[in-house]
Formats: sequence, structure tokens, C-alpha cells
Amino acid sequence: SSTDVAIRAWARFNPYASKAVGQVDKTRLEYCQNLFTEMGFSKDESILRARMIYFYQVGEYTIGLSDSKNRRLKLDKLRYEQLIK
Repeated sequence: SSTDVAIRAWARFNPYASKAVGQVDKTRLEYCQNLFTEMGFSKDESILRARMIYFYQVGEYTIGLSDSKNRRLKLDKLRYEQLIK
């Protein structure tokens, strides 16, 4: 979202915002990692998969991709097949 992009930009120059963003990122990554662990992936696989999906999501809206709905749905399916199966 544009709010998240703005907060991340602010966090590059403000130590309080940087700390908050770091804490949120850590919490989100741990949550994703736990989901993959519960699915039966090893700890290292869970860490890698969590990072891949989280960094993908953050990167996608940070650079402002604007794919069509059909394209997003197709890519969502492929992402699921690559990361979850």
C-alpha cells in the first residue's frame, strides 16, 4: 500500500520509525515462518519460504506494480504452486 511505502521511506531517516518497521517486519516474517513450519517444512525451508513470500509482497507494492486482476490471479496461483506445494 502507499501508506506502507511512505512509512518505509520515513523509516530510512527516522530511528523510531525504523525500529517500528523492523519490529513489524520481524513479526510478519515469524508469522509466515510458523505457517510453513506447521505445514511440515523444515526450519530452514520455512525461513526461506517466509522470506520469499514476504519480500515478494513488500517489493511488489514498493515498486508500484499494477497488473490486471487476471494477471494477479494467475501469478497468485503460480506463487502458491511454487511456495506452498
